[in-house]
Amino acid sequence: MEDYEPYLNDPADEAERRAAEQVMEGLAVLGLQAKVQQVAIERAALARRAFWWRITIAVVLLTLSGMVAYLVFGKKGSVSTLPSKPPQKEQKLSPPMEQQVLPIEKKKAKKIDIPVAKEELKSSDLPDPIFNNIGLNDGKLGELIPEPIHAAPDLVAMRGEGEANAALKALLDQLWYTSYPLSNLKVEAPYLNADQSLKERDFNKAYLELDRLERVQADSLTNQIRRRNEERMAKDPNYRPIAASLNPTDTLLYLKGYCVLEMGEGEEALYYFNRLNGADPAWLPQLTWYRALALLLADNRSEALTLFQQMAVERGHPYRRQADKALKLLR
Repeated sequence: MEDYEPYLNDPADEAERRAAEQVMEGLAVLGLQAKVQQVAIERAALARRAFWWRITIAVVLLTLSGMVAYLVFGKKGSVSTLPSKPPQKEQKLSPPMEQQVLPIEKKKAKKIDIPVAKEELKSSDLPDPIFNNIGLNDGKLGELIPEPIHAAPDLVAMRGEGEANAALKALLDQLWYTSYPLSNLKVEAPYLNADQSLKERDFNKAYLELDRLERVQADSLTNQIRRRNEERMAKDPNYRPIAASLNPTDTLLYLKGYCVLEMGEGEEALYYFNRLNGADPAWLPQLTWYRALALLLADNRSEALTLFQQMAVERGHPYRRQADKALKLLR
């Protein structure tokens, strides 16, 4: 750089001196600007270094916090899968609790009065409509069932005094599970009067009404056959008249058979029941039971036992328990 000092010290005119001073001031300004620019560059470099340091420190801190979180929460999760102390305490306390409950259960069991050994209750031994209609509970197979609602007919009054009649009456009193209305039987006119008498258990009145209906049906059938014979004979002189075949309706047969059964007439009840072989299958379970009772009334125990055995082994039969009871009483 050119030295301007001589110009400032040498005697010079005022104009030259001012020009030199201006040059010196400009150089000073330029030097100051250079320093400011250098300082700005250095500050920018420092700011960049500080920024990257902050990023580095933040990454390191995040890494460390992640490791700490993994160590803390990861260990807690693994420890939670292990059995904790409270369950161990409950296991220690459980034996005394069981010892306290068991005596109570035994005391309750002692209060139950079971006359016969229990057997496993099967699906086929569940209560059924007919069983409930006769007023019995649904006790398990093998347990004693309630006694019949109604007593059997008074055989002593009908047949006279005697050990056989008294013994049969005592047996039938334990097996006389009969009920009315009859299961699955729809009673319509002209049986309404007899139906009402049977509901009132006035069997004499019901029998007279049913007997009257039987004669009415027989007369009606006889008149039909007679008119048919007359019509055929008018057309064909060689035609031979056919005899009337009296076949009362199934409803009449079933009602009359039940009525005489309740009156203690076993053989007459079988007469009506045996003519129902082609009747409604829904009647069969109850009809089989009534046939077995009629056989006992008729002193035919062997055939009665056969029917009782069939009912006792048939799954879901509504009179299965009664048949089982009958087998135990008869053997």
